[in-house]
Amino acid sequence: MISSAEETAIELSTILQHKGILSDNLNPKHRFFTTGSVLSFEHIAERWLGYHISVECVDLPVKNARICN
Repeated sequence: MISSAEETAIELSTILQHKGILSDNLNPKHRFFTTGSVLSFEHIAERWLGYHISVECVDLPVKNARICN
């Protein structure tokens, strides 16, 4: 089996390195955004990542895209 997530990460790393924009920062700052339920996103992401995150609700430039609650 091929992990599409792993293959995507490898490809992205190669592209970023080739363009000279791959960061070697060992303490990155992450920001998480959703157009949906902040609580649902936080719950799922925290279980997956294993640590607490803050999520921001955003609008997309599409009519009626915001569904945050």
